[in-house]
Amino acid sequence: MGMSTELYLEGLERQEIAEELAVEARILNRCEWHVGFTYQNGWDLETVYRMAAWRFKRGQIPGPFRSQRELTDAIEAVVVDAPMACPRCEKMRDED
Repeated sequence: MGMSTELYLEGLERQEIAEELAVEARILNRCEWHVGFTYQNGWDLETVYRMAAWRFKRGQIPGPFRSQRELTDAIEAVVVDAPMACPRCEKMRDED
């Protein structure tokens, strides 16, 4: 596997872990109808940051994070990039 492929896969793993933490903190919601889609539920990033920091310091966060800052940056990225609602549900509503 090439270096660029490894970096890509590492980025996906970081995103997946950050998304899971944001869902657990109820900052993001998973669509009950469309598996794999998350959307914003709130902007209280401090809650998820504190939870992630606590777990990171105790070694409970798996994956390629080398620092707590990398973890919080990944969390911020998935929350900021998440839509306000499930895009597939919105599309279906628009078609009706």
